[in-house]
Amino acid sequence: MTALAVKLRRDLWHLRGQVITIALVIGSGLAVFIASLSAYHSLVSSKTHYYAASSFADLFATARRAPVSLAGRVVAIPGVAEVDARVVAPAVLDLPGRTLPLTGRMVGLPPDGRPSMNLLHVLAGRMPDPTDPRQALVSAGFAEANRLRPGSSIGARLNGLLQQYLIVGIAVSPEYVFASPPGDPLPDDRRFEVLWVNGAGLAAAFDMEGAFNNIAVRLGPGAVPRVVMAEIDRLLRPYGGLRAHDRSLQASDRFLVDEILQQGTMATTIPPVFLVVAAFLLNAVTARLIGTQREQIAALKAMGYTNAEIARHYAGFVLAMVGLGTILGVVAGVLFGRMMLLSYHPFFRFPSLAYDLRSWVPAVGAGVAAASGLAGAATALRAAFRLAPAEAMRPPAPAVYRRLGVDAWASGCPAWSPRRGCAACRSSSRPVSAPPGLLSSASIRKPACAARLMPTLGRSRSPARASSCRRASPNGSASASATRSRRNS
Repeated sequence: MTALAVKLRRDLWHLRGQVITIALVIGSGLAVFIASLSAYHSLVSSKTHYYAASSFADLFATARRAPVSLAGRVVAIPGVAEVDARVVAPAVLDLPGRTLPLTGRMVGLPPDGRPSMNLLHVLAGRMPDPTDPRQALVSAGFAEANRLRPGSSIGARLNGLLQQYLIVGIAVSPEYVFASPPGDPLPDDRRFEVLWVNGAGLAAAFDMEGAFNNIAVRLGPGAVPRVVMAEIDRLLRPYGGLRAHDRSLQASDRFLVDEILQQGTMATTIPPVFLVVAAFLLNAVTARLIGTQREQIAALKAMGYTNAEIARHYAGFVLAMVGLGTILGVVAGVLFGRMMLLSYHPFFRFPSLAYDLRSWVPAVGAGVAAASGLAGAATALRAAFRLAPAEAMRPPAPAVYRRLGVDAWASGCPAWSPRRGCAACRSSSRPVSAPPGLLSSASIRKPACAARLMPTLGRSRSPARASSCRRASPNGSASASATRSRRNS
């Protein structure tokens, strides 16, 4: 092990307090960055994969009562790949032990019991038997909120008639990832449910035999949605059809996309601020920490070590801190990201929310932290390398200050002027008035005056302090006259 390696190990141990503090700062900024971006990417990937696997429809339209034969004309529209004509109706539910009114949406299944699009993902139980109109699937959110399981029963009032259904399965659908009652912006799983039942039985209850009132359309490659929607509107208009729309106006997808966009905005604005602040602190602390080892750098140069070897040594020091902070940040970021993803479970019903951490996210965060730390180290080393070893071993010379015009009026002390005034006012205003253009005149005047007045609050000033801040005048005190005489001489 070389001498510089031994020195690096000893420096890390002796400065372990500062090293851990800097690592925690880096880790906190990196954790926020990773958690927010990973939660955003997880939502996007879960949505994309689920929609593709379940053949989510591209267009939707409703009508009062359209004949089933019209679905064949819709399929014939150029660009349409598949059509699902069905009956969808509202219902009032009757659940044993519940006194509050429950509402729901009944969705009719095709004759074979398996939709060709908007595929159902059964979480528990099985699909209903197509030959039994009394079997049903219930939405996962409603079943979880009301503790329903396969084998439970539920009643539904269809067109004024009470119909009992046997729950044979619990399912989720891409059409109802976000299931909310009509007119309610938030989901209410305890009072609103989606029930998938036999399509023929539902049509008979609402006098819709041989007809449909809801249609879902999946487009083929190269289709123009605007043209297809216009043709669907033309076909459904005689049957009370409302305007066809795409996913952007579908309630569940619209809310899901808005939430993902909001999460994406937060992930690309707030977390980078935390990361930049952490990088700025790392830059400043690293420059100051290495600046305190100026004498050691001079001694290493006197012993024959080159600038490149010394720079590699302190680069290792910085990278050790950044590496520790990166490990803490990645662990905390993954933990917080998973917790953020779990918080979406009560609102978005996916079959599974897979956590997605892109490899470039921690790499970018660690790169920003390492670059800022190395830049701070380079700043301090550049100042030390410019000096000869003998000169660098001496303490640095005090900073040279110069008088600015702002000194004449920057303080609120009555006795303030460029040549006279109390020492407290001069010492308090000099740090903020010396760097030109650092602060505005108002921000300079107020702290300077406050620094002068705070020590006198709650107690009377001594005669010496009172005389030092008394406005100079021809009738001033003897001490003020003597001071003027000495200055004039």
